[in-house]
Parts: sequence; structure tokens; C-alpha cells
Amino acid sequence: MYQTPGCEPLCLHGGVCRDGACQCPQGIYGEYCQHIGGNRHIYSEIISPFSTRLRIRNSKLSDGGLYVCGVGPKQFDYTIVLQDPQCEEQCRYGGNCENGFCECMPGFIGEYCEIPSYTIDIVWLPENPTPPVAGSDISLECVVSGDTPDMNPIWHLDNQGQPIDYEVSVIDSMTTQITLRNLDEGRLGTLVCQMGPLTSTVEIEVEAASCYVPCLNGGTCVEGLCECLEGYTGLACQIQEQSTIIIEIIGPSTPQPRVGDKVDILCRVPSNSSMTPIWIGPDGNRLPIKNNTQHRVYMVIMEPNIAKLMIKKAAVSDGGTYTCILGNEQMTSVVVNILEVECSVPCMNGGVCVASQCECPSMTSGSFCQNIIGSDFQVRIKIQKADYPIVGSNIRIVCEVKGSNPDYQFPMWYSPEGNRIRSTGDCFPECLNGAECQYGSCFCTSGFAGQACEIDVGPRGVDVNLTIIPMDPQPPFIGGNNTYICIASSNGLYFNPTWRNPEGIVITTAVSDSVYAEFISPLETHLIIANATEDDAGLYKCTIGPQSISYHINVLEPECDPPCLNGGQCIDSQCDVHLTVWIILRSLRYNEFLFASRFLAPLRGWGGLLGGGYGCKDQGSYGYLKVLEK
Repeated sequence: MYQTPGCEPLCLHGGVCRDGACQCPQGIYGEYCQHIGGNRHIYSEIISPFSTRLRIRNSKLSDGGLYVCGVGPKQFDYTIVLQDPQCEEQCRYGGNCENGFCECMPGFIGEYCEIPSYTIDIVWLPENPTPPVAGSDISLECVVSGDTPDMNPIWHLDNQGQPIDYEVSVIDSMTTQITLRNLDEGRLGTLVCQMGPLTSTVEIEVEAASCYVPCLNGGTCVEGLCECLEGYTGLACQIQEQSTIIIEIIGPSTPQPRVGDKVDILCRVPSNSSMTPIWIGPDGNRLPIKNNTQHRVYMVIMEPNIAKLMIKKAAVSDGGTYTCILGNEQMTSVVVNILEVECSVPCMNGGVCVASQCECPSMTSGSFCQNIIGSDFQVRIKIQKADYPIVGSNIRIVCEVKGSNPDYQFPMWYSPEGNRIRSTGDCFPECLNGAECQYGSCFCTSGFAGQACEIDVGPRGVDVNLTIIPMDPQPPFIGGNNTYICIASSNGLYFNPTWRNPEGIVITTAVSDSVYAEFISPLETHLIIANATEDDAGLYKCTIGPQSISYHINVLEPECDPPCLNGGQCIDSQCDVHLTVWIILRSLRYNEFLFASRFLAPLRGWGGLLGGGYGCKDQGSYGYLKVLEK
């Protein structure tokens, strides 16, 4: 189908030209929709037959890995380790540092996620006795309003270690209820409800009561209170004291975790326990339950009596004391230390990391032992930028070969997935579909064609020929004009031949320029050179689909035939002589000389004027013009 010449070259792979720009379908990209899939920001540049540069623009965390430089029969590795940009201060309350900025968990705001955006309140239930009396039960609810990363607020009681009978139940994910049973007379203490960094408190005072309930299990009533036998407690000695529950810590699975490792530690209590253990982090906050993949440090409730602490891609800052608690009283802690990796980039080719530096074996060199030294060749991998790259930085790494072995030329980079990384070199547009760029030209693989090997022509291809015909076979002189016709043979795929100037730039149809193009038909385009100058000379190219043809245009100095004699000059292909011209002005009244001047002028400037004298009068003076042939 013939397309209007709004996009040059034409849009490929189903792209549509709109307002002079190609709009590409999903999975296709490039100025002319010439690229199919792949990582646009990772490519290689062929610097010379012995040097190739790997480039990663605006790097991503997923770009890290083992890259390979293939040289002849050999392969040489280089590992890229990308680090996340660090935030000026540590992100609070589970926030993650992304590209130098804190991304906060739900429920927190601020530059470092330091401000909670939710509220927490303690509600006194209406069925409670007011005021509470000794021997009675009371219930209170802790209610959280707003979005938070945690669930089920927890209760604490500051009562100087005095035993108390209580029960905590979950109403919903944002509400828990505590019931205090068989209250003792006096100040019970401060009841605290906590969700993350926020707390709410209430003071509880219990008035005295007589032993209106009979003392049980051998207890006796003394001054309105039951004194219980050993092993029993409660207002009426009705509660049998339970033995302490053992909290078991299992792990970590890696005895000495390092930066980047996965750490998991189990907290297990007896299966008959009525409560589930939870983990508290080094900052004193409850760890989130795994319900969001953004968390690196979280807990997993595996069974009602087992909670697992998980640390993904451990960092040094993750170290500290982690505590597993059961209810409000019993807890067990474990200290986690994360060792820093000694060498930021792994040592290669058998190198060993010692005191943060790689010790390289013989025949290797470099900061990471990345360079190979052979008997007749040497391969060096040079880091031109970002030795310790962070996410978002630009990376440049050169694989360079030196030596006399002819088998070690044209180094090629391969991705961590084993795919060859596309090369650009000096080719524009960049070579596609497995083509190689060598010395500014794309060498296409079988079945592809075009300046960038962007056209799938199949195994047989599409036949199309180009022809350039000058309207005037004589090259233009300076100041002259000429038109050059580019004609393509009839075909069903390629249309609109395109002219490029000696610098490779597409020549537009703007007639205001001295050099411009004119589309005559889908298979014919004219190049017009008007008022030619010396700068217009050069090698012009006409391209269509996979074909291109060049034509060298000369701009000549004018010549005269036959040559000019006796000092004459050739101007616009004609000989011209110069005349000596005198202009003399005298006064008629006084016959006095007023003015005289002499200059040289080309003959053609004076039309048919011949040598001799010419006069001109007015009332007061006359002029006299004398022309002498030079």
C-alpha cells in the first residue's frame, strides 16, 4: 500500500505514520518501528575490530548479573552488581528506600515515613461496672482508624509485675478486646494498647468488695478478700495457675548470614497454647505479616503455634535483636548479625577475596581479576564509568583485545541469559535481526534486508532495483541548476525513494532550500540542486527498502571554449575584458576642473559602449566620460 511521504523512512512492522511520526504496535519500538522486543537500554558499541563497549543506560536492579565477553574461542566473565541508591536517613516503620527516596507503608507519611497517619483509641464498654469493684470483670476495646500495614492491635499492662487474669480476643483486623477478670482492690495500673508506634492508655482503679462470693479451693476470706492456697488465684481462688509456656527458637537456617542472603527463624510454642506467637523487630515494632511483596523483613504464621521470621536479601541494617512474644508476658529474643560481603564485585577467573580486595592467580589482572593475559594475546575489561554502580546510573564497560593472534578479534558481549547483546558501533540506524555492524555498515543475516537489516524479506527476498538519471549529463557550474531522477523498479513492497545528502541526512521537500527533493510518484523522486555552490558537491545516496544507490555530484568552475586570450576572464562561460573608465566633471560658467575619477570595469557592464569620449550638459556644468580599452 502506498503511504504518503510523511515519515521517512516508512514505518515498519505494522507501524502507522501520523503527523510525521511513526506509532508502533505493542512490542515494537524505535523511531521507525524498526526494533522488535529486547532491552532498549542495553547495547554494545563496536569501537574497533579489537574493542567493544557494553553500555547500560539508566540501569535497573534487574540488569545485574554475569555478563560475558566472547573473543574468538574464549569467553571472559564480568559480574555487574547494582546497588539501590541510599536514602539520607533510614526509612522508618517498614518503608523501603527506592532510588534514594522512601516509599512508605500504608499508614505512614513524611520524607522518611516517620509520621503515622492513623489513630488508636481505647473504648470502655457500657456493660462494665462503674466504677469497677474487686472481684468483677471488665472489658475494653482497642480500635484503630485509618489504613495501616499491621493488623490486630496488642495490649500491655503496666502493673508492676502483679499477676492478673485476662483474655484477649480479636473482633476484626482493626479491633481487639481485652477482658480483665476477678479484679483486685486498688490501683490496677496503666492499660496500654499499641499498633506500630502509636499507643493509647487508660488508668484503672478498683474499689473494695466483701467476700460475697465464697472462697474456693481451700481459700479463706480475710478482710473482704480471699486468701488462696498455693497454686490457685483469683477473687474466689477459682483459677489454677498454669506453668510457664516454653518458647522455642529454631534457626537461622544460615548460621552466619551475609549481605544478600535469605534469613528465616522459627518461633514455636506448644500446640495446646491458646495464643499465636508474633515477632517484634529491633525497633520495637511488630513485624508485618506477609501480605505485600514490598516487605523484605516480615513474619509468616505457618501454624497457630508457629511464626517464622523472614528476611529477604539481607542488608547490614537488618541486624539486631528480634523478639518472639506470646501474649503480653512471655517472650524470647534472638540476635541476628548480617556480615558484609568483603568484595563489592565477585572476584573472577579464580581470584580470591582477601581484605576487600581480589588476589588474582597468574595470567590474570585487574581489580576483579577480570583481565586475561595469554602467550600471544591479552584481554582487558575496563570499567569506564560506575565501578560500583547504583540503580539509575549509566554503565560503560569495554572489552579490549591486544596481541598478535588473528583469532582474537571483534569481541562480543552476551547478557546473563546467554543472549548476544545487540551492537550499534558507527552504524545508523543500528543493525537489527542479528546483523553485525562493521566499519559503519550492517551485514545482514539470511532473510533480512535494508539499511539496518530491518526488513524480513524471507529466504528469497524481494527484487527491487534503483536507477539515478541526471536530467543534464553535464555537471552544474557554480550558480547553475540540475535535477537528478531516482527511479525504483516496480514491486509490491517498497515505495517513495529517499534522497540523503553526503552527511547521511534525509533531504526534505522544502523548496526554500537550494537542495531539496520532490516526490513525483510512489516509485520516482527527484533531487533538485538550484544555484549550485562548491559546498553542494559530494556523494548523494538514494535508498528504498533494502536497496541503495550512490551518485557523486560535482560542481564545476565555469570554463570558456575557446580559452580567453590577452588577460580576459571567463565569467559564466563567457570571456570578458576590462575597460579603463574616466569620469571628468568641469564647470561651464568658469571653465574650471571640478572632479575626475578612474576605475576598471568589465566590458559587459557597459553594454555596447565603445572607446571614446561622451559628454553631458546642464545649465551650470558639463560632464565628460572617456572610455579607454585596456
